[in-house]
Amino acid sequence: MLKIVPTGAALVADITGVDLKRDMDEVSFARIRKAFDEYGVLRFRGQDLSMEELLFFANRFGPLDPTEPGAYGGKHDLDTYPELMIVSNVKEDGELIGALGDGELMWHCDMSNRPAPPWGTFLYAVEVPETGGATGFASMYAALAELSDDLRIRLEGRWAVSDGTYDSAGNPNTLPISSAHPMIARHPYSNRDLLYLGRRRNGYIEGMPTDESDALLDELWDYVVDDKFVWTQEWQAGDLVLWDNLATIHRRDSFDPESRRIMWRLQLTGQTIPPA
Repeated sequence: MLKIVPTGAALVADITGVDLKRDMDEVSFARIRKAFDEYGVLRFRGQDLSMEELLFFANRFGPLDPTEPGAYGGKHDLDTYPELMIVSNVKEDGELIGALGDGELMWHCDMSNRPAPPWGTFLYAVEVPETGGATGFASMYAALAELSDDLRIRLEGRWAVSDGTYDSAGNPNTLPISSAHPMIARHPYSNRDLLYLGRRRNGYIEGMPTDESDALLDELWDYVVDDKFVWTQEWQAGDLVLWDNLATIHRRDSFDPESRRIMWRLQLTGQTIPPA
């Protein structure tokens, strides 16, 4: 029987009693969809999914974006599954089979440098190292709810630019787009207000002197990654984690480059982020 089990953190619920290989009735899926809006991150453990089964489940949430060949490095030859991206450090015949390697990924929202960032991301663990590679998440709903009155006043009506020169691993981006988004935003689906920061590297607040912008952004980034807003996923093979890419930020720990990590990633089609 499907159960929704909150972790007790500011975000994340475990979804238990469900086998995603099997077709799910509408009532069960509606409960999962509602939980997604409420918790921002959902985890399904112990799943044994094919690419087709993962895609079938993800498509119930809405349209998926195709992966752009070469946009993140690595090999992308999955013509049968254009929406599926491999995240991996594994090499076959001397060539990486996926993207984003084994290094640390800094706190960010996926593709916040785009005018309409993806609103949800799926990451399924096919193979994971014994240690390292954990993923941290922070709730931007909770961060805004506890924001001081002074900071909120300073952010009202402000827009911040997310720079696309580099990806979250610090590598030059082949699609160096930059976009501005409202810092206090309203989620287009949950209709809840949130703090939207995007990513820190080279970012700035529009209409503010550079030194003031840098100081305020540094203060905000220190604030949003406080332990009270953060939860960390220690991966096991068969874990599927779905996160709301507008209502959360995330990061990844590095791991031993001699170990193997293979993940399958999908993203829900981007949405423009309106101001609150």
